[in-house]
Amino acid sequence: MTPVELAIWYANEYGLASIPVHPTRKVPLVPSPGFQAAVSTQKQLVELFGAKDAAVGVVPGTGGYVVLDIDDKKGKRGSEVLATLERVNEPLPRTAVSTTPSGGKHIWFKKPEGVEIGNNDLAAGINVRSDRGYVLVPGMDSGRQWIVPLDGAVDLPKWVAEGLTAAGSDVGHWKTIKEEDLDEADQEMLQALVALGGHTPYRASNGSIQVCRPGKVGGSGISIGHIGPGVAKVFTDNWPLPNGDSFPVNTRFNIDELEQGLATGTWPAEIESKLLKGDPIRDLPKRNGNVPTLGRDAYHGPLAEATRLFDHTEADPAAILISLLTGFGNLVGPNPYVEPVSPIRQHARLNTLVVGESAKARKSAAWSLTKKVIEAIDSNFVQRRIMGGFGSGHILVDQLADIGQGTVGTNEDGKLTVAPDPRMIVFEDEFARVLKTTGLEGNNLSMVLRSAYDGSKLEVRSRGKTSVAPQGSHHVSVVACITAEELQSTLTNTEAYNGFGNRFIYVWTKRTKSVALSDTELDTNELGRIADLLAERVEAAQDLARVRFDEKGAELWKKVYEEIQNDDPHGLLGTIIARADVHVLRLALVYALADGSNKIREEHVRAAHCVWDFCRASAAYIFNNRAAVETTSNPVLDRLMAKMYEMLYEAEDGVTKSKLKGLCNRNNEGLFQEAVDTLVAQGKARMEKKRVAKTGPAAEVYYAVRED
Repeated sequence: MTPVELAIWYANEYGLASIPVHPTRKVPLVPSPGFQAAVSTQKQLVELFGAKDAAVGVVPGTGGYVVLDIDDKKGKRGSEVLATLERVNEPLPRTAVSTTPSGGKHIWFKKPEGVEIGNNDLAAGINVRSDRGYVLVPGMDSGRQWIVPLDGAVDLPKWVAEGLTAAGSDVGHWKTIKEEDLDEADQEMLQALVALGGHTPYRASNGSIQVCRPGKVGGSGISIGHIGPGVAKVFTDNWPLPNGDSFPVNTRFNIDELEQGLATGTWPAEIESKLLKGDPIRDLPKRNGNVPTLGRDAYHGPLAEATRLFDHTEADPAAILISLLTGFGNLVGPNPYVEPVSPIRQHARLNTLVVGESAKARKSAAWSLTKKVIEAIDSNFVQRRIMGGFGSGHILVDQLADIGQGTVGTNEDGKLTVAPDPRMIVFEDEFARVLKTTGLEGNNLSMVLRSAYDGSKLEVRSRGKTSVAPQGSHHVSVVACITAEELQSTLTNTEAYNGFGNRFIYVWTKRTKSVALSDTELDTNELGRIADLLAERVEAAQDLARVRFDEKGAELWKKVYEEIQNDDPHGLLGTIIARADVHVLRLALVYALADGSNKIREEHVRAAHCVWDFCRASAAYIFNNRAAVETTSNPVLDRLMAKMYEMLYEAEDGVTKSKLKGLCNRNNEGLFQEAVDTLVAQGKARMEKKRVAKTGPAAEVYYAVRED
């Protein structure tokens, strides 16, 4: 299709007027301002374009559209800023989206009637094009098609429309500025403030550099200001943070404190003491650290498209996406692998543990929706390769042989051999049962699952019978659900520290919305389209062997690897995240295969790293970064100590002896005293005598001993 034919097609299909644009420099090939020269009739377009070698620039407003141009190039962070705006307001609805050749996005919406929208900046890295600007559309760029049809465009969300009416070339009475016009110190602070959710930098009337707070555009009292070299101050009533807390007005911090807070979620004591506390999810108890949130970079590729099909449900999209990554990784089988250091190979096997506070977290709902996608890709796989309820490793290895296609045979020694199709997803809706089973003396399920994750030879013997799955002939993944309380009470020290626990990635899930009734139906046509695409990519992946990094992917992986190696918390959390590099590699491989790529590119590493950041935060949130209470030979005593430590850990000001006694039968003084004495002896608790009332003797107050 020639440029003029393309322009005519867009005029006929969507009523869009067009201009010819230079194919590489992206400047109009008509007199400035270019949008005024846009035409839409066939005769006019033929005259305007002629035989020019040009890209097609359309003026979105001529067809009743408005476009959000998300820019991530040259240090801009449009995607990050948009994610913050969505978090503060509400997520953008599903609409028409096109990816630009430079890696950005054009998000198309229907324009409100009777409103003229100019070339506004909604926020830093988010340009708006409608009536007085143009965007490049379809066709070919460097031999690659990069547009999608616009039929799916929906109405512009109210909060975006309100932001556009407040935004413009000026913000309120301030002049907007460009980051490249600032000196190095100002740029560094500005980039940190943008990472904190700030946007639309401007220079205030007093000369200070300021940015707007998340969710606000223009107006007084909404800003945070850079008031000196490397120093910022909050001028607004409050500045919301991702965990629900807020900076109060007049908070000051320097660049080092800000970067530390962004990286760790912790602030110097002086700032921490002033934070306005807020619980982002009211029906959850406070835990140590922020409620984990999956970043926007993770929502990449067709698996993210599949996740968005279920936006109308109560299921957590993070749990759906990571379950889909696990499922797709199993579908592709054991052939593709990444080998960063010879001869250590990592395949697309993932084990995912979805953890929630209670049934309200909709843990199993995420898997049921994931299974719909997998079934659309390969219904036979769902019927024959997804299993659960295993009580021992022997049964699992036997089942690997039984579920395969073809005849189950024996080798020359009479041992059962695994069948040709080695894939299996073990789904356990009640993972607490599995953890209790693995704790039984002589049970080998934990050993088999650990070996299956590694791809090692599976060999178990029982009553004279030996079952074998040779190395490289099986491909087992696990998806399981459990509540946080069950996980903490049933994950024994043995399983936590023997490598079983760190062969899982942990997904904290929550109910993202309350939906009593919904008229929205699953888009089965879109599900079919995505499933067909993924089925093709499964087939292509099964023909691959080694998948390598491209140049930019390798460069980013080296940085991520170094960061992972330097992340070494003590205690249980350090043990649980000890395989971080393996998880990130496998996730990056799955992202690449889902994209139909035989190379792991930069965006695949970035998406995998984003998922890992969320899973690492989930583990910290679940386990509170605490040391595990050492078990004894008395299970009743162990449960009581675990409950005591939970109470102590949540109470920074300590718990009195009388309140601790409320956790057990008050007549069982001996058990209570043994529990507190054992906690103190293990170094998990300490006791101080202090006066808690104006009169009377000092009371015994117990505190949790926290790790550094």
